[in-house]
Amino acid sequence: MRLLLLAGTSEARHIAFALSRESYLSVTVSLARPDSRPQNYGWPVRIGGWGGEDAFRAYLEREGVEGIIDATHPFASVISHRAAGLAREIDIPYVQFLR
Repeated sequence: MRLLLLAGTSEARHIAFALSRESYLSVTVSLARPDSRPQNYGWPVRIGGWGGEDAFRAYLEREGVEGIIDATHPFASVISHRAAGLAREIDIPYVQFLR
């Protein structure tokens, strides 16, 4: 199963490492803007914004993402709202980790 982990928190890093124990998963970690050099998440890391809703949708479809785990910062409400809406639209699971 191909997952997108929207990261940027220490909890996201813990989630990424927990997911690495599952051999049936393939995860891409997405960081909008790391403060400095990205930490090791144990998975490939994608850095940068999406360029809007259409570009984010295109990425999800092109990469065959089958689920989204949202472990972004609590103040990152725009990406959380957008990710939840797109997941609903293209019919893939979405889960948000709330602090």
